[in-house]
Amino acid sequence: MLFREKILNKIPVCGTHISTGDFIVADILAQCGFDFIWIDTEHSCMDYRDLLACISVIRARGIPVVVRAQVNTPAHTKRLLEMGIDGIVFPYIETVEQAKQAIASCLYPPQGFRGFGPLGAVNYGLRDNAEYIEKSSDELAIFLQVESETAVKNLPQICQLEHADGFILGPCDMSGSIGLLGQVQSEQNMALIRSTMDILAQYDKCPGISLGTTEENEQRFWIDLGLRFVSAGTDYDYLCQNAKKNAQQLQCLMKGE
Repeated sequence: MLFREKILNKIPVCGTHISTGDFIVADILAQCGFDFIWIDTEHSCMDYRDLLACISVIRARGIPVVVRAQVNTPAHTKRLLEMGIDGIVFPYIETVEQAKQAIASCLYPPQGFRGFGPLGAVNYGLRDNAEYIEKSSDELAIFLQVESETAVKNLPQICQLEHADGFILGPCDMSGSIGLLGQVQSEQNMALIRSTMDILAQYDKCPGISLGTTEENEQRFWIDLGLRFVSAGTDYDYLCQNAKKNAQQLQCLMKGE
C-alpha cells in the first residue's frame, strides 16, 4: 500500500525526525523499524545537498520520506518534490488561500501549477515521465500544519480542499497564538486542540503530530487523543540522551561508585 493510501485511510503510522542532515544517521534511523522518516528543513540548517543525501539513503532502504518545507513557496516546494519524496508538510497554514497555494504547488496542470522537471522523482529518467505525470498526485501525501487559533477557525473550509490529505497539530505554536507560548496543556490551548480533532473527524481527515519527546507517557497522552500519524524523537536528541547517560555512567565507574 502506498504511503498516501495509509494516510487517506487513517492507518496508524509512526516515524521519527532528522534535523542534523547527516546521511549516515538517516541510514541508521531508516533501519530501526519506523513506518516513515520525517526530515525537517523548517528548523534546521541543512542545505539541499544534505537533504538529498538523506532522502536517497532512506529511499534505498524502502522507507517512505516526509519532508517539512521551510516555507510555503512554490520554488522551494518544487525543489523538494524533484528529489522524490512520499510526503510534504507545509508549516503554519492559516487560511484557505495559503492551503490552496501549497496544494497547487505540488500538482501538475490542470490540478495545479507545478513545473515539470522531476529528476530524482523519476530516478533521473529511469522511470517513465508519462507514468509519473499520471500517478504523482496519487503518490504524494500533502500535509498542512494547524498551528494557530486562526487556522482552527478556518479549518472547516480548508478540510474541503481536494488533496488536503493530512493535518499536523502544532500545539506549541498554537499556544503562542493565544498568548500562552509553552503552556501546551493549558485549558485554552487544549480546547483549541480538541476543536481541531473534532473538525478533522467531521471531515474524515487524518490527524497527526510532530513530537520531540521519547517519553512514553507524553507520547501516550497525544496518541490517546486519536492521532493516526505520529512522528516522535529526533536524531540529535538520541545522541544527547545516550551520550549523557554514558558519560555519567563512566564518571561513576571511574570514581568506584
